[in-house]
Amino acid sequence: MFAKEHDVIASTQSLLKNKERRRFREALTELVRGAEGVVDALVPAKTNVEATKLKSKVVLFSLQGEACPLMIDISLGKGKQEFIPTVFAAWRQPAVLPHILVHQHVSLPLLRGADLMAPGVLVPPSTGLPDLEKGAPVLVRALGNPMPFAVGVMDVSTADAVAGDMRGRLVRILHRFRDALWEAGGRAVPNEGFGRSSITALPEYLAGDIAANGWVTAEDALPAGAGEECDDEDDDGQDGEEEQDDEAVSAGAGAAAAAAAPSAASEHGA
Repeated sequence: MFAKEHDVIASTQSLLKNKERRRFREALTELVRGAEGVVDALVPAKTNVEATKLKSKVVLFSLQGEACPLMIDISLGKGKQEFIPTVFAAWRQPAVLPHILVHQHVSLPLLRGADLMAPGVLVPPSTGLPDLEKGAPVLVRALGNPMPFAVGVMDVSTADAVAGDMRGRLVRILHRFRDALWEAGGRAVPNEGFGRSSITALPEYLAGDIAANGWVTAEDALPAGAGEECDDEDDDGQDGEEEQDDEAVSAGAGAAAAAAAPSAASEHGA
């Protein structure tokens, strides 16, 4: 959705009126499923909100005077507004949406434009996948890093994905770290695990994240068929040779990351 610079060219910009701002906050309350304090933290009640309509008909919402947008209306003016948060909003309030968890090696093809395929998803033994319907917005984050790096919508429900043995595309990625919207919004980086081409675990967070999700080591979390999770064709239309390189790199990085992490997890459990 925001692969190129021309995807974020603004057409019009205006402040929401009081009634519009109330409706906006009500829509956000519905989006976050009533998560306590999230809407007030993101959009305080009396704060002015700017709406920027792009030439693509996507509408961005930001607090007045801030460069980074917090919400995106992806309805393209067709019927009811459909909101998803930006990565900037997710970094301020990670609880804004449910998370889909992936191993850090999967971030490489996703940041290059791929959608999230079901074989690349980590299913926590302690909780399973979040209960999400087809079309529901969701965040994607890497194991060992608390901050999401991509935002998308479910291509199928999680129930259908599990029933189908976790095959095919699970999440259609609409916005991600390092895309054109991130560039236009100020290029913020939430922590040192956010690199140029991939998202890595934070050593101080990894062992706790592994244990909290019900695994013993990162090797336990690594999905079978690692490296097969990137989409056949990414959003930028990269050719097959580059996609094959992505898969090879992601598979190798995943094996190395999994091998490096067990000692940290073991120390946490000791």
